[in-house]
Amino acid sequence: MSQCNSSLIDEGNKCPKCGSSVYRFEVPPHGMLEGCPNPECTWQRWQAMDEAGQKDYIEVRIADTGQGIPKRICQIV
Repeated sequence: MSQCNSSLIDEGNKCPKCGSSVYRFEVPPHGMLEGCPNPECTWQRWQAMDEAGQKDYIEVRIADTGQGIPKRICQIV
């Protein structure tokens, strides 16, 4: 079994809202996206988007709490 030894967690950086460690990754060509992995915290920073000004958007969250979608429903038509 292969194993990944990389992490998105930036141990040297703490969330300014809750103090948790912060995840961080690059989104070329738009710079670094940082955020808090704590599900009860909403902090994130993406300097390129912050500098672009106010934008309207929606957020979609999906949680899987069941046994999945039956194959008969997932078939491509």
